[in-house]
Order: sequence, then structure tokens, then C-alpha cells
Amino acid sequence: MFYTVLFFVLLSLTSTPSVDGLLCAKDCRFTADLKNPTPPTCTYVDLPVSQQSCQVVLTVDYYLGAVNGIMSAKTPATVPNFDAVTVFSLASEATNLTVEFDCTDADRCDFNFTSDLLKSDWNQFLTQAKNIRQNLVDMLINPATLDSNDTCSAGPACSGKGFCGAVYQVWSDAQKPVYDEYCVNATNQPIFEWAQAYDQVKTGELMLYNCNKDGCTTVSMAENIARLLNRNYILPFNVLVPPLTSTTTSTPSSATTSTPSSTQTSPPSAANFVRFDNISMLTFIFTFIIFF
Repeated sequence: MFYTVLFFVLLSLTSTPSVDGLLCAKDCRFTADLKNPTPPTCTYVDLPVSQQSCQVVLTVDYYLGAVNGIMSAKTPATVPNFDAVTVFSLASEATNLTVEFDCTDADRCDFNFTSDLLKSDWNQFLTQAKNIRQNLVDMLINPATLDSNDTCSAGPACSGKGFCGAVYQVWSDAQKPVYDEYCVNATNQPIFEWAQAYDQVKTGELMLYNCNKDGCTTVSMAENIARLLNRNYILPFNVLVPPLTSTTTSTPSSATTSTPSSTQTSPPSAANFVRFDNISMLTFIFTFIIFF
């Protein structure tokens, strides 16, 4: 289920890196045009890896064709991890990708990640995101009415509450995907969120959306969308996270996993949702969709 390789990011193999010091960018903020992006010029902090880690946070606005980012030294140090959240608006052209990468394996690993990312062919990804967003709109939204609809869900009736919603998760340490559906407040704008998380313990993907077409929150619809994204939403990075207990390095290779077809239903409780500690936006969106 993971990204086609355009370049590799190799996270630290152990919780304690073998080098004594680590160079990380110091509060290096930048904005770039995706049509002609250039890496920023930064100053660096040199501290032991036990005291700091390097972090990159990037927000890509596909509609405006721009990227905003910050590279910073994190103290205390955090464990290596990678998170990516793409939010497609189903009511406008807006699509945003937020990426967070924490690393400790090499000096300036934050800058190297950012530089490689900015060198990618973003024209291709801008077109790709636009096409994916339109596919999602066609599959999930009935443009004739954005009012309440009590037939879009195979589970709870959402008449008078607005859109129906669904969440679909797949984790490397779980035997089955987790699926659930619920009702969404009528004042909420329809969105589709696709999240990926990688750390030294497990990997996972999560799909969260609201919609108003008949049957748009069925398990089969969620699985069809997951297959669509895995085939057609190719991001300009691939992440390989070796196990926490690994003590040797190896040449990374493409990580691919097929989407499981079996499903499991659970109540729409926050305890069943993935915890993305490093991306506060996801927590906000969960609260926004489920509890309003």
C-alpha cells in the first residue's frame, strides 16, 4: 500500500544512533513555488543525538502550487518517524499535503530530505492531485443536493444531520482493517483525508471522509477508494523504517503492501482511531468531523 519509489528515506535503525553529534537546521522557515522550487539556506545547531533530532514539517498547497516549510532542531530528541496527511476538499478545488519527518541518522538529514523533495517533478504531482480529487468527488458527492441525505449510508440513518462519514484503517500490526461509519453535522464541508504513518514499530494508513451519495460509506466503497489511491496517488518519496531492534543497515527497497479485503466494524470511538502525535491537524479534523 505504500509509495512508489522516487527516492528513499532511511530512518535510524536504533533508538540510539552511533554518531556522537548531529547537525540540524535551526528554525529555518521557507516558502517556495512548486514550479521552480529552490532549497533554503539555513544555519545549523550541533548537539549530541541524545539531546536533539532533526525535524521537517512541510505543507504543500496543490491548488496554489506552493510549499511552506520549517526545519528545526527538536529538543528533547524524538524517535525517527514519518507522517503524511493529504486533505482533499470535496466542495472546492483545495488540496493540501502536510508532511512531517523526524530523523537522527545523519548530519543535515532534514535538509537532505527537503532538498530531494523540492527537486521532484511537481507538475506531475499537481496534475495527479487534481485528478484524484475529481475522482473522489465523482464517487462520493451528489452535486444536486448538499443537504441532509438519509440514504447515503448502509449503517446509521443520517437524515437531518447532514453528510455521512466513514473511517477505514490498515495497520501492519493488525490482522484486519478497522472500518466504521457515522453521521456528520450538516454545516461541515465535505472532505476526504488520506493519512500514512511510519515509525520503528509499525506502519499504517487511514482514510477518513464524509459524503452524500447512496452507499458512499459502504465497506466496498472504502476499499475501492483505497485501491484507487494506492494505484494513482504517487508521492515523491518512499519511507523504509527498519525494526527498532535492527542493528545492521541494508540497502532500502520499495515497500509495497496490498490492501486487505477483510473488514471489521467498531463503534465510532476516538480510541479506535489512529493516533498521529506529530500532526495536530489530524486530531483537529477527527474532532471536527465526529463530534460536531
